[in-house]
Amino acid sequence: MRRRHHKVVARFLQWGLSLAALAYITWRLIQFKDWELFFDTLYHQRWPLTGLLCLQLMLAVINIALESAKWRQLSGAIVHQSWHNTLYQVVKGIQTGMITPARAGEPVVKGLLLRSGLRTKGFLLSATGSIIQNVVLMLGGLAGIILTQNLTAADNTIFANLQKGILEYSLITTLAVALMAIFLYVLARIFKSRPLVRQLLAHLRAIGQLGVRRTVKVGGLTILRYAIYNFQLWLMLWFFDISTGLSDLGLIMTYYAAITLLPTMAVADLGIRSSIALFLFSMLSPNSAGIVASVFLIWVINLALPSIVAALLQPRDDSQ
Repeated sequence: MRRRHHKVVARFLQWGLSLAALAYITWRLIQFKDWELFFDTLYHQRWPLTGLLCLQLMLAVINIALESAKWRQLSGAIVHQSWHNTLYQVVKGIQTGMITPARAGEPVVKGLLLRSGLRTKGFLLSATGSIIQNVVLMLGGLAGIILTQNLTAADNTIFANLQKGILEYSLITTLAVALMAIFLYVLARIFKSRPLVRQLLAHLRAIGQLGVRRTVKVGGLTILRYAIYNFQLWLMLWFFDISTGLSDLGLIMTYYAAITLLPTMAVADLGIRSSIALFLFSMLSPNSAGIVASVFLIWVINLALPSIVAALLQPRDDSQ
């Protein structure tokens, strides 16, 4: 009963936060006075925009290919799979992540789509990939803080507090993960004779099977994918004359770290993403419509379209 109450409260807070974000976006768009200029820009640049969207789709395909290669490396520690099936599991994970808080369903589904007997290990390996991804996002956020020190100096108290929050979250998370690892190691040593502990350790050995070489490859693929994500958003902001140069990448890195701090369902977090983008990128330009359009188009290309593709794919039998 208590668990159900906590779930209801958590869901209420998530949707409350999303509604507040949507209200903020609505207010900012109402305040935007250059709608005529915005639509005139879209009309006169419709062919450049078409070309940009084609480039964004190509980058999205590369992104999915990198994520498939990353999952192939992770799952390869316990099973050999075809590229088709790794792609299928990746897009199914994205699809499930769209409707689960903090995209928690993504690593679960990847594990469940492996054959029986490998699913728990698959989930642990997928979760390891998610941890590596979050580490890259937080390190990118810390780099973004360094690159945007001039904005902090401009007496922007809220932005300075956001930077401080990202820094504190990164340090606390690192410390918590380290302490948890030590705590679990000590418990495993004390209760290693218990059947349940032995079974858990057997599953955890799947992570050890990754080895240094695979782990380095997973880290490299994650960094490449992160770089493409940053470049995609920068291209959209550049098209709408919000960003004037690659020097603004620091703010984009801060943006991705900030949205990582707010775990919501991807369907609802479009509002969260847009509200944070409005807050951050309005320091570059007052073009609220262009900021929202940039974030929306990236969301559609990187999350919505792969979710649609997931409905069209079917797994193949790798045993043949």
